[in-house]
Amino acid sequence: MASEFVPTFHTADQAQTLDVSAVLELERKIAASGASLFDLMNRAGLAVAMYVGERLGLGTNVVVLAGTGNNGGDGWVAAELLSKMGARVTIACSLPPEGVTAQPARDAAIHAARFGNRASLSVLAEPSADDVKGALSQANIVIDALLGTGFAGTSLRGSSLEWIQLLADEQASRKAAGRQLAVIAVDAPSGVNAQTGAATDPCVRATATITMMAAKPGLLAEPGSAYVGQLLVARIFPLEQVS
Repeated sequence: MASEFVPTFHTADQAQTLDVSAVLELERKIAASGASLFDLMNRAGLAVAMYVGERLGLGTNVVVLAGTGNNGGDGWVAAELLSKMGARVTIACSLPPEGVTAQPARDAAIHAARFGNRASLSVLAEPSADDVKGALSQANIVIDALLGTGFAGTSLRGSSLEWIQLLADEQASRKAAGRQLAVIAVDAPSGVNAQTGAATDPCVRATATITMMAAKPGLLAEPGSAYVGQLLVARIFPLEQVS
């Protein structure tokens, strides 16, 4: 699914910091230059898969928590690619792939689910809390693709609230046992406002955050920065080609 362009990673001090609105405008200009949003989503998912893939060990279980928007689409792409790399992947989404309305996330979800029918990719569509809790208990790596930079609220609700709390509980349980669960956030830890740095309670506490194109101010500002972990900016498009 991924294009020939290979993403590269930069630390925050090596990359631009742009407002969320400026990144949206950048995406518009990229689309006008001929690269589709579907292509950018594939590259974003590839960036996440590349980062996680470097950390895969034999028999690695990866759980992807996917939202119903385009942040979730990045997660679907990453899930499919990681399955191809040899990981056992479980992706949870509060809607079946055909029920996702955001584009190009819907196309990515349907493609990955069809691939999963013949590979080591399991889809939990509309799962119960026990289903998600069970998947998290078996995970070596969790990918948070629930909300991303589009989140600008002050509180969580529905499956996002439930699953983020379950993830926090699993992290706390492992910490008490002297172990750590690696959590990789896509674009922003879910619950962090990527523009202001405000954070909900609960909020995903990431081991690392892979954010696309540029750093966002809220990922560098308190209290949100405390949830980001290692911040890496994925260059998913040659910005010198954008006028």
